[in-house]
Amino acid sequence: LAVSEFVTQSGPLLVEIQNSYLERAKKFLAEHTNNEVQTFDEFQKVFADDVFPQPFVIAKWCEDRQCQQQAERLAVTIRCVPSEQSRSAGTCVICSKEATTDVVFAKSY
Repeated sequence: LAVSEFVTQSGPLLVEIQNSYLERAKKFLAEHTNNEVQTFDEFQKVFADDVFPQPFVIAKWCEDRQCQQQAERLAVTIRCVPSEQSRSAGTCVICSKEATTDVVFAKSY
């Protein structure tokens, strides 16, 4: 492969590789995200299994530090507060108080 050919062909190839990685990451995230957890019992069951990879759980949180600490006792942390919120009313997955904030929980290793 000549240098000139490499230069012209490598750009599109790198874009193709990047797109492939992005699609694989999106698929993995979709397959390993649970947004059906509504109660603390369900929350505990999801994170009790030592399966790999552990799932992400998107659930409501009341923004109370005590609830965050209770999750941390299970080695589960809030990974992020998505910038795009559902804005729907619900109950905190930890304490069942009213909550509107969606967060992503995941198990720490």
